[in-house]
Amino acid sequence: MRKEGLIAKARHEYIYGIKDEKTGEIHYPSLQEISERHGISLSTLFKRSAKEKWTKQREEHVRKLEQGVKEEVEKVQVERAKTLASEYAEISDGVIKSCKALLALAIQRLKYFATIPLEEDITPQLKRCSEIVKTVQLTTKFATMERGDTDFDFDAFMREFEEEVKQFYVVRQVLKKKAYSRLKRMKQEEEEDEE
Repeated sequence: MRKEGLIAKARHEYIYGIKDEKTGEIHYPSLQEISERHGISLSTLFKRSAKEKWTKQREEHVRKLEQGVKEEVEKVQVERAKTLASEYAEISDGVIKSCKALLALAIQRLKYFATIPLEEDITPQLKRCSEIVKTVQLTTKFATMERGDTDFDFDAFMREFEEEVKQFYVVRQVLKKKAYSRLKRMKQEEEEDEE
């Protein structure tokens, strides 16, 4: 190969590096290494390198590579963040749907409790129902706040649920009073009949 061709190859290797075929890594050789590799005198390479500003060109090339890698990493991070946000939104939606279903079940249970004879003590069931509602309330609030949900008005839903609970208690109390007053009247009538 002619001298100018060798110097052009040396310049290219110095600025852009040499890619290792096995590992794919790029090695940036020194002028000394290039001199030994191609049999070009070191003084010739120093003169040409200084005149054509090979070191500045190499730094610019490396800077562009690093910038490209940085931009690629940022793209990957942005995509990953979008994916995580999407997955979180799906999970959050699932949590909210589950909580709504649990609250609906709690309301059904309250309605069922209204049909249970008044003599039976349903306090443990009511306590359990209350615990479920509290857990659901905290979970739903957390899920809606974390994702910045504006479509689901949790407070309105809870007010509606609390109204259902109040109605249940009022109905239950009224039924209890009527049942006790009926029992009292029946006892009085029995006592009067016996006399």
